[in-house]
Amino acid sequence: MDYLTWFSVMFVALSATIVRLLIEAQALTVRGFIISSIMAAFLAYITALYCMEIEMSAKMMGVTVGLVTYQAVNILTGLGKLGAAFAKDPIALAEKIRNIFKK
Repeated sequence: MDYLTWFSVMFVALSATIVRLLIEAQALTVRGFIISSIMAAFLAYITALYCMEIEMSAKMMGVTVGLVTYQAVNILTGLGKLGAAFAKDPIALAEKIRNIFKK
C-alpha cells in the first residue's frame, strides 16, 4: 500500500471515528477517542488491504472503509464475543451456527 492510499484510509478512519463519537452523544473523552481511533485504524487497514486484493475502485474502497470503520467498535466487540464463545465451548457454538442455517 503506497503512502497516499494509507493516509487517505487513515483519514477516512479518523473521520468515521469522529462522526460516530459525535452521533452517539456520549461524553467525549480523550481515552475513548484514542481507543476508538486505534480500533478504527486497525479495521480500516485490514479492510483497505482486502479491497485492494479484490481490486475495488478507489472510490468504493473509501466508501467501504468508511462504513466499516464507522462500526469498528461494534464489529471488533462482536468478533471478540464470538471468539470467547468458541473458546468456552466450540461444539456448542458450532451447533448454534448450524441450527441458524437449518432454519
